[in-house]
Amino acid sequence: MANGKNSALKMGEMPIPKLVIRMAAPAIVSMLVQALYNIVDSIFVSGYSEAAFSAISLAFPIQIVIIAIAVGLGVGINSMVSRKLGEKDVHGASNSAEHGIMMFLVLSVVLLFVGMFASKYFFRLFSTDEILIEYGTIYISIIMMFSFGRMITQGFVGIFQGSGNMIVPMISQILGAVINMILDPILIYGTVFDIRFCEAMGVKGAAIATIIGQISSMIFVIIVFFSREHAVSLKLREFKFSKKILGGILSVGLPTAVSQGIMSVMVGGLNAILSGVSIAAITAVGAYFKINSFVFMPIFGFAAGVMPIAGYNFGAKNKKRYKQAVRVGATYALAIATVGAILFLVIPERLLGIFSLSDEVVRIGKIAFRVLGATFPIISISIMLAASMQAIGKATISMMSNLMRGIFILLPLAYIFLTYIGLDYIWYAAPIGEIASIIFLSLNFRKVLRNWDKPMEV
Repeated sequence: MANGKNSALKMGEMPIPKLVIRMAAPAIVSMLVQALYNIVDSIFVSGYSEAAFSAISLAFPIQIVIIAIAVGLGVGINSMVSRKLGEKDVHGASNSAEHGIMMFLVLSVVLLFVGMFASKYFFRLFSTDEILIEYGTIYISIIMMFSFGRMITQGFVGIFQGSGNMIVPMISQILGAVINMILDPILIYGTVFDIRFCEAMGVKGAAIATIIGQISSMIFVIIVFFSREHAVSLKLREFKFSKKILGGILSVGLPTAVSQGIMSVMVGGLNAILSGVSIAAITAVGAYFKINSFVFMPIFGFAAGVMPIAGYNFGAKNKKRYKQAVRVGATYALAIATVGAILFLVIPERLLGIFSLSDEVVRIGKIAFRVLGATFPIISISIMLAASMQAIGKATISMMSNLMRGIFILLPLAYIFLTYIGLDYIWYAAPIGEIASIIFLSLNFRKVLRNWDKPMEV
């Protein structure tokens, strides 16, 4: 079977508009399913109790960190594999894949111990409510202790995407999300359609459903990878450590993980700023991030589709195809973001009505949704520009833009606006940060194009 090799070859030959759609479509489908899962999961939890939903909203920053590590290193593998294939270095691509899987195995062990011994201390930073602390600790400790399913799956997803195969990652993520959605009501409530399956487990049931879904995805990708021929091979018994390859993966993976993790710091910072003023506002922030995933998951899907194309053509030194891939991806992303912005501006109360929330949460949420929704078009272009940097090994640029936007601008302004103007104006810090971010990324993208023919260490 030569499908894996053909997938890599098409990244240098197929017309870009068609290629972007073909590469992005599976990622978009899988991410939309993930977004649907996030919404369904939150609906079930909010139906159990608003305290449970608030606890999971507080746990959200930790989940972002776990996702950031997984996605960041997965992007590092994706970038390294696609660039090596563009250079026609199949052995280097395979060795990059082996390094990636080994890193995820080590991280799984680290997260196991952190989940066992440290998770409970996080929630005491943001709340004195013992119910919230108990719910949050139960939920996040289970997620962290069994994170190996998410970690190893993401490693294989990076390998598949880097070699141009977007179908297997799509199926694996859909499989995990569907299993999760089926198990959620059963384990959270214990009774579904008047049929009793087990004792109601609440947030513990939500966490167990999540890790079962992740482990199912892991089993699927492992079976598919080792039962077929692919553009790269994986022989862990013959693994040979290479400092250069590890550095190549980490040079993209760590800044990308930090970029993703900055969101955790940003959300955690917002929660800390709001915790002394309004738990309802924290709940509204949690609802916002759950619902906006329906807008940004497809955009991240296009970014995932563009990244291996950009990385491959960077390795092949084809400037025209690299530039065209980013432009086409940005056009599609902007269209999605514009539709999302209109919905958040026009019907925020209906979007919030998906959950079982108090009137105060809805009141605060309506203001937040309108202000933050207006930034979607800007964010969509920033996401694509960041992906273009990650694809060529310059993930530090993406990291710096996120630091500037979320830490150096948004959080200080949010604190100032809350202190001196009021809660309803805290959300206006976001547009200022987004404008600064897109200017910074645009300047760096143009710099890459200007210096295209100069030697670039990646």
